[in-house]
Amino acid sequence: MRFELMTPEERFTLIENTLKYAAELHAQHAEDMLKLSHRNEELQELHKGIVVAIGKLAEHQRATGEKLRALIETVDRIIRDRGTPHS
Repeated sequence: MRFELMTPEERFTLIENTLKYAAELHAQHAEDMLKLSHRNEELQELHKGIVVAIGKLAEHQRATGEKLRALIETVDRIIRDRGTPHS
């Protein structure tokens, strides 16, 4: 039915229902935004944990690299010494 052809009571009911629906949508939107905010906080905490873990991994990789270089130098020295004839 066209708005112009409605009785004042029908218009009032339509407007009232529309406002009620808009209020419900607004309440749902506010609830959704709160949930998103909580998710964002959770993701930020996870991100911090990942950054710390990556930092620790980098430290371990550096230490492993140093040990590997020392092992390679030791093995290389042993191989070179075996190749040298002893008098």
